[in-house]
Amino acid sequence: MTTASAPTERIATGPADASMRLEAWGDSDRGRNPDRPRNEDWQYFPRQNDDRVEDESRRQRGDLFIVCDCMGGRDAGQEASDIAGNMIRRQFYYMQPDGLSVEEMLANSLREANREVFRLSSQQGSKLFGMGTTAAVAVVKYGFLYVANVGDSRVYLVPGSGRPQQISRDHTWVREALDAGRITAECFELIKENIRP
Repeated sequence: MTTASAPTERIATGPADASMRLEAWGDSDRGRNPDRPRNEDWQYFPRQNDDRVEDESRRQRGDLFIVCDCMGGRDAGQEASDIAGNMIRRQFYYMQPDGLSVEEMLANSLREANREVFRLSSQQGSKLFGMGTTAAVAVVKYGFLYVANVGDSRVYLVPGSGRPQQISRDHTWVREALDAGRITAECFELIKENIRP
């Protein structure tokens, strides 16, 4: 996670009704690096546990979806993803006062997870020193989708047409260069194609 704040976007999907269908799924791949013995992602989807307290909190705060992916080449990647993911979930469902908007709860949850990962990764000599992770978070509440992310973990929306649309915004130096006008859109696409494994 980075020290940058994660903007939250609210995407109107229309009022919730009987015709609205929500499907969520996740997949994880360790990538092409033969030196990586395991995948270091962390995922959370609603209704994957039987915690009654969390069920009640979901009814009040919305369905929360989280993906955390360690930053390549860093030590303690799995730990960073686990710490951030669990902190986001706990913060969102249990640690915030009633009355906050979903946007505020998401921003607060990401901020607190970032503080914890940064605190632990800053301890010289620790096995967690230098660890980091990205995070992509979504909440569905009353027919609205709220999205926040840090880094380059992405959120896609798959409308009825079946064609995935990226709805999150990457936080990478390439994206920042495009936004600042230092590179063209064509250059952005070329770089993006060549740096992703």
